Amino acid sequence: MGEFKKRLNGMQKAWATGKDSAPGVPGASYTMQLQSAKVRESKSSKKLMIVREHLVVEGEYQGEVVRDNMMLETDKGPFYAAKWIRQMGYDVPDDMSDLEEVLSAMSDANPIYSAEVTKSGDFTNANVDELLQEEAEMTTTADDAGEGAEPTAEAAEGAEGAEEGWSVGDVASFSDDDGNEYAGQITQIDEGEEEAHVDVDGEVYAVPLSELSAEEEDAELVGLLAFASAQGVESVTDEMGKEAVIEALNEYEWKEAEITADEAALLTATGVEFVAKPAAKKVIKKATKKAAKKTTKTVAKKTTKKVVKKGGKRK
Repeated sequence: MGEFKKRLNGMQKAWATGKDSAPGVPGASYTMQLQSAKVRESKSSKKLMIVREHLVVEGEYQGEVVRDNMMLETDKGPFYAAKWIRQMGYDVPDDMSDLEEVLSAMSDANPIYSAEVTKSGDFTNANVDELLQEEAEMTTTADDAGEGAEPTAEAAEGAEGAEEGWSVGDVASFSDDDGNEYAGQITQIDEGEEEAHVDVDGEVYAVPLSELSAEEEDAELVGLLAFASAQGVESVTDEMGKEAVIEALNEYEWKEAEITADEAALLTATGVEFVAKPAAKKVIKKATKKAAKKTTKTVAKKTTKKVVKKGGKRK
């Protein structure tokens, strides 16, 4: 105890200014430029999403990169993805297999737009308001972005992170200096520092992206997400961890009579409560007594002959 007191005292200024300020670009309106948009697979849910990178090109946060995801394989995913493509001045493809080609064209054009950055907990989203310039050349330099800023390098780091496929909400594993293995959910990705914040049972670790490895797919989590989607539970999202999904599902009353046997087995295994089917009542049928027919046997009467003994003469 007291081993790190001196170092903690040295952090007092950073603590005073940073303990109430979320890292990254704060929620507000910005002029932004699209750096890249690529289809990737979420490591946790295995569902497809569009990983986007937006560069702030004006104002106090010029040179900062905002990274967010648009889920595709959800009920509302296609609608919002199509809406965004139209906002950026492109035609929505009729054939889904052409989506990557459209995204590649958008990424090469680097359009400029105004967008509203919103934050919810550890999640950040850039919602496009208006397209300002359909095509722009990548001429932003460190001097343009501000002293000490290197936007092109940040964009490259962000692209590398996208290639790696790590996203907020993914489950990743890592080991510490002593060789202890940990696994948890990514709550934040900092491309500038090339590290991710990983929540392990309530404790957050800052882990270099290069040291993260994919955690084996949690079949139960995938099953619960599929169940929630099939049941139309909007409070459950693909970015949530298993415990959060279980908590959300327990807000509802599930009836065994209305779910499949496999779903009931999954809910039982993960601790999601449901109302069991009432025990079937055994119907005991009373035996119907048949009216006993009295069988009258006809007994043939023998004619009784009177035997007349002849008397013999006595000698």
